[in-house]
Amino acid sequence: MNIARDFPTTAGAYRRKFGTERQCRQYLLRDRWPDGFVCSNCLHKKAWKLANREVWICAKCQHHWSLRAGTLFDKSPYPLTKWFEAIFEVLRSKGSVSALELKRVLGFGSIQTAWVWRHKIVECLGAASAMDSLGPVVQMDDWDIGARLSRKKASTSKNKVKVVGATSLQTGVTRMQVIEDASANSIQAFMHDVLDTDVVLYTDNKASYDLCSRVAVHNIRTVSKEGRSLEAKSGLKVCDFQLGQMNMAISLFKTRLRGTFHNGVQKRHMQAYLNEFCFQYSRRYRGDPLLAVPDLLKAASRMRPRTYRQIVDSAKEKPGLPYKRLKGGREKASSAQWWVSVARKVGLIE
Repeated sequence: MNIARDFPTTAGAYRRKFGTERQCRQYLLRDRWPDGFVCSNCLHKKAWKLANREVWICAKCQHHWSLRAGTLFDKSPYPLTKWFEAIFEVLRSKGSVSALELKRVLGFGSIQTAWVWRHKIVECLGAASAMDSLGPVVQMDDWDIGARLSRKKASTSKNKVKVVGATSLQTGVTRMQVIEDASANSIQAFMHDVLDTDVVLYTDNKASYDLCSRVAVHNIRTVSKEGRSLEAKSGLKVCDFQLGQMNMAISLFKTRLRGTFHNGVQKRHMQAYLNEFCFQYSRRYRGDPLLAVPDLLKAASRMRPRTYRQIVDSAKEKPGLPYKRLKGGREKASSAQWWVSVARKVGLIE
């Protein structure tokens, strides 16, 4: 299917395509069962549909399957048209939308509802982003996110989040992950999750990458701070070794946080904001942000989101980084491993 031809790219066309509950159900039905109904319990392909409900009964095992069950919209009292409108608001621009803006546009009475909806959609973005392959030539770097406590303590890391990222030089696909520190173990774990075995990796001359190059199966080419390769026989120009694309992605993400979340973000949810940015940034060459909606709906039809309590409690319980909270105390940040494991469970990646 040609996405650019078949999917709407304007707000009016999008609302005409998903303006009614029946249109949304038909699209979700085709996305969940593209080759027809298949029972996940016994893999039987024949079923009977109830006349007054969106429920299918397997002809072999008699199991009942709801259209919403096991999807982003599972157990939601709201119509699908409102969910599709929320997806449109999250992806309609190159920037990000806050929960307060989502509450105002969708008419929610509580900002908590808008916040939960936004995080559920972002979880689907993370599962869809885990499908993206970086390719054979990659730039990689790590950096800190967070404001300085004072001018005298600008170099402290207790109030900052350590992030590592990689971007493809061919496709522009980008992956980012919160890590505990910049040690070789943390860098190696990220490389194992996002990189292929046959890849040329360009990075700086930090000691952690030098240690990774001794045990990794990747071809790592280091770059000095001046942008020159540390290898004599490289065959590329000096300007090709500068980490320009990776630095651009880092700068755009920081600008995105400052422009949307003026009061800052909670550090335990930093991985969710990284996944949202990577999903949209990796699809920036498609021309229109709405062309990323099919990838989101594909992930939404195959994963069950968490509740508000599960989102909050899991962020507290996950082992990870000891960071300072915005209002004092210490908190732990989540890891990108959760989104990768979800994508594997629903069959999006192997």
